[in-house]
Amino acid sequence: MLGMGESSKPRLYGRKDNSSPNAMWHWINDVDYIEKLMQQEYPGRQFIFIADDWGSGIATHYAAIHNNRLNALVQMDPIAFDGYPVTEIQAIGRASEIPNTPEGDAQFAMLFAAFDQTLV
Repeated sequence: MLGMGESSKPRLYGRKDNSSPNAMWHWINDVDYIEKLMQQEYPGRQFIFIADDWGSGIATHYAAIHNNRLNALVQMDPIAFDGYPVTEIQAIGRASEIPNTPEGDAQFAMLFAAFDQTLV
């Protein structure tokens, strides 16, 4: 997930205007980013998309939009919900407002320390 965990993208990636909460953060940015990356790496070629966990929702949306780009879609251990994005992913969007500073990193770590237990 771009901007999360060990991602090299900052939490505010894709942001044009920081004055409006979540003005630019949306999981759809991940779909657009993946398509741009695949066009750069595999121009005009089909590929097999393998997704895990939360990425399966993004992969499913990618497949719905760009199905002509895929040879196959593989989902390992997908999280299944009635809708996507789910409340938890929207919470991550709100967390993307936390600045990339030492103080912001501490706040982010505190807010998401038990996030995996929230999902359970």
